[in-house]
Amino acid sequence: MSNSYGLIDEDQRMRSKYRSRVCSFTTIVIITLVIMIFMFIFSNLKYIMDNDSFIITPDPNLVIAKHGAVASEVANCSQHGVDILKEGGNAIDAAITSMLCVGSIDTFASGIGGGGFMTIRLPNGHYEIIDFRETAPLAAKKDMFVDKQVFASVGGLSIGVPGEIAGMKLAHKKYGKLPWKRLFEPIINMCRNGFPVTSELGLRLKMFREIVVNNPQLSEIYAPNGNLLKEGQILYRTKYAKTLETIANNYTEFYRGSIAESMIKRVKATGGIMTLEDLENYRPIVREPLVGFYRDRKIVTAPEPASGTILIFLLNILEKYESKTNQINGLDLHRIIEALKFGYARHTELGDATFFENKTEHELRITEILSKEYADLVRLNISDNETFDLDYYDPVYEPIDDHGTSHLSVVDVDDMAVSVTSSINWAFGSQVMDPDTEILFNDQMDDFSFYFYFLQKEPGKRPLSSMAPTIIEKNGRFELAIGASGGKRIISSMLQIILKICDFDMNLADAINSPRFHQQLLPNMVYVDSGFHFDLIRHLLDIHHVVQIHNINRREFSSQIQAIRKFENGTIHANNPYAQNHKEIINKPLQQENPIFDVPLPKKQPRKLNIGNAYSSNIDFEVANAITVSNNSTIQECDRFRMRRVKVDYKNNPFINWKIMPNLFKVPKNCYARCSKTETIINGNHIRIDGFSVIPKNMDPDAFFEMEIELNEDFSYCDKIEVRDENKSDENTILSQDGKFSNEKTTQKIRVNHIRNDQYFKSNEANSEKIQYVLKGGRFVQERDGPPSSVHL
Repeated sequence: MSNSYGLIDEDQRMRSKYRSRVCSFTTIVIITLVIMIFMFIFSNLKYIMDNDSFIITPDPNLVIAKHGAVASEVANCSQHGVDILKEGGNAIDAAITSMLCVGSIDTFASGIGGGGFMTIRLPNGHYEIIDFRETAPLAAKKDMFVDKQVFASVGGLSIGVPGEIAGMKLAHKKYGKLPWKRLFEPIINMCRNGFPVTSELGLRLKMFREIVVNNPQLSEIYAPNGNLLKEGQILYRTKYAKTLETIANNYTEFYRGSIAESMIKRVKATGGIMTLEDLENYRPIVREPLVGFYRDRKIVTAPEPASGTILIFLLNILEKYESKTNQINGLDLHRIIEALKFGYARHTELGDATFFENKTEHELRITEILSKEYADLVRLNISDNETFDLDYYDPVYEPIDDHGTSHLSVVDVDDMAVSVTSSINWAFGSQVMDPDTEILFNDQMDDFSFYFYFLQKEPGKRPLSSMAPTIIEKNGRFELAIGASGGKRIISSMLQIILKICDFDMNLADAINSPRFHQQLLPNMVYVDSGFHFDLIRHLLDIHHVVQIHNINRREFSSQIQAIRKFENGTIHANNPYAQNHKEIINKPLQQENPIFDVPLPKKQPRKLNIGNAYSSNIDFEVANAITVSNNSTIQECDRFRMRRVKVDYKNNPFINWKIMPNLFKVPKNCYARCSKTETIINGNHIRIDGFSVIPKNMDPDAFFEMEIELNEDFSYCDKIEVRDENKSDENTILSQDGKFSNEKTTQKIRVNHIRNDQYFKSNEANSEKIQYVLKGGRFVQERDGPPSSVHL
């Protein structure tokens, strides 16, 4: 029997041993999987330095740490910045390394051929702004693009004097800790040894395929075998590595030495006017920061020619509004949109303050715009029940759009913080790359105006920019470093993130990744993310906003925020908009592509037509309902217009690009003009023009004529204006010089902008009343209503 028990004991021991081995193996597998998952997540997140621990929140875009952070649009570049922090470098050092890295990888948006602005917070709470924005060359003239406006954004003439290296050097000289050369070393090695094409770079190469493959210098880098590199493939930049190595050893080579000579040689070969003297004379400017206060926060941002002025102005307007809920409602949304319209109108008063004719008057005006009292006055003119047309917000001129940019934010263990935005303007800038140094030049001359005097090109002037690198304090301590890319969308995006954090107590990831909207005054259109609840959109429609749906998370439309937030307990949050889990959101097809929300007209009315935006010069035309009515009104004379965009295939030039070309045609006085589609050959170059119409300047913006214009080949003037009868396509009416129609049967298209559930409006020019049509008994009945009163600012 004892043997039997012995056998049982032995069997039990064997089973116990087996179970132990299984458990051990299972434990090892689980631990290995956890480590692999941990490493995978962190390979796609912001890289945060924390000597104690990393805590992962449920949102994989958010990392929490205690000792420092770098937030950039390229994960690898954030890692390089963190490595500098770990070596004992400070926020300035990390920012420089990360900037060099972003400019090497995302060359289409920024780099040492461009410029920007840096907001610096020192550990003692002192602030400084370094303006390293590009300048116009000394040979620049106000009328240099009058007959060749396309060259303001493509080719050598479009290049401004680059300032990024000078800005970096000044910041390092004043506040850096590690040697200048050390900051370059990891990026030199990265370029020389190659790096994987990121998803963002891969997307941009697809979007701008024609530009890249038709440009010998760009195609050598991005399509070395004749095919564009794809995400994950290795990209080498050996010439650029040598350029960075030269600058690391002696930065003056960029402005006075071999690099400068090589750059100028290339600029001149492509028709540019920048000289060695321009490079030698370039100096970054240390500016006093703008300081504002929003509730219990201190806002520090960059002054002109950056746009921090408008950010503070908007926060001042919204400060005295109190939301009745813990989340944004329709009224909140409307008020922010109206504030944005006033903000973008005031943006037209900014520029390079050094070049204003009356500097004292301009300084007083900026002081007024920044004041709480002025914000109170503007707030009185925001109606909770109505939105208005362009003139109500009183812009000085039709806003000029800017483009591109990259942003990064850094904070170190001592609460030194850097918020820096840089740009080369359009995607791939001027499309001019120096083949010897692989420096891609900006096209910032495009950011000047062709006709508004204080934004016109002058030697040494810096163009106005929407960049607004910002740092926020709470209770005297660093709280937030924030900035954005995206041209005109920078201001609206930053405003929304700040409000979500300060007013609705969202965490950083939620604030950045939640739906956004955009309104920049021209076009008078609200762009909303498809993630907005329809009740909010319906509220906007009910008070006459024109709303267009976009998925703003899509990269080609979005403004990307790079931000770092620190709490009073020392915890740091950083967010990455390009984390892996965003791929599906960014790349998925839209459920609704650019729809306009409006009220269907009766069945007998004409179908929806592409009417276009009279004041837009740079984005897709609006789609709106139109009705046809008989009208024998006189068309007023015209004096100006805006054109949408032009495609030029240069016969002896590899560049192929779409660009804005305002003010190309001469038309009679007091009008805006648009061509629907024209193709011609000028000087051997094929030119196609989309979008052009003539609109009486003093006409109600809710109604305008759609016209077709025949142009002569040299595009110097419109030789006749036709108003087409949609019901009789073979009958046209010619507008005579006295402004009257020669055919009284001609019809006009009246655009329906103000739409409520069962109403629409049109203009009555005779008495300036609005005629309201109300749907009663299945048909529209007229009801007259006078125009709203307003205080003109």
